Amino acid sequence: VYHLSWTQNFALDLKENGVREDFIKICGNPRTDNYYLAPSSNIAAYKSGFTHLIFIPTSFSWAFVDEDYFLKNAKLDPEKFYSQKNITVSTVPLIFKTIRNIAYDNPSKIFILRPHPFEDMKPFTNALVESVKRPIEKNIKVIREGNVYEWIRLSDLVIGWFTTVSLEATLFNKRNVVYQPVTIPSSMQIDFIKMYDEIVQSDKRLHEIVNNIEQYNPVNSSLNEYVSSAFGIADGCVNKRLANEINEILLNAIFKQKIDIRYWLKIFVKSITID
Repeated sequence: VYHLSWTQNFALDLKENGVREDFIKICGNPRTDNYYLAPSSNIAAYKSGFTHLIFIPTSFSWAFVDEDYFLKNAKLDPEKFYSQKNITVSTVPLIFKTIRNIAYDNPSKIFILRPHPFEDMKPFTNALVESVKRPIEKNIKVIREGNVYEWIRLSDLVIGWFTTVSLEATLFNKRNVVYQPVTIPSSMQIDFIKMYDEIVQSDKRLHEIVNNIEQYNPVNSSLNEYVSSAFGIADGCVNKRLANEINEILLNAIFKQKIDIRYWLKIFVKSITID
């Protein structure tokens, strides 16, 4: 079995578990190549006429997805689920209100809110509209279109709450801030978020950062080290390396694998049942 590893760390884990070094190829995460592709004209057009683009990928599934998905399908522990849901429900209006007020005060900047794929757009949009008692600001857009890497590339600032997109923004040296107006219990907090030099809790502080984006330059040294070890090489050539490694394997390897049809059928039925 050949292993196409993202990082050196995973390669070391493989070797420690008995995998031969010549069967391990370190290539990087293929998804990161998307960052180096030019954004589509439809996506790029949103920034036209604005000085800055603030990208806000949300992760409010606990508030905007039917409970049955978590309790019946995912079979989450009800006590844990409702604890997470209560925090999310109390957080959503605060974040929406803050973003809308900042957008109101910064008409030259565009604010792109991207709901998580699971989030229901209608209640999401309704909650955004109802968070402030005035017509929705024209420089706020709720968009699910486009690859998340297109938005990261176009962004001048990424604002996250509880999302790995913050980690990916750090990977590409994009200014990004974690905004958590409601304190997240340590047991629920994502480990990498604890590595930020600053977790913003005040709407005043977030307002200050958006007003002075170019001056916001936190060091985040622990986070940067973590990102490098987690993603490995992200240079836009990962898929090319993968293709070259696979080609090399096909040209030079001698395959002696025997396929047990009964085992294959068992795995096939299991995968169909699960999916």
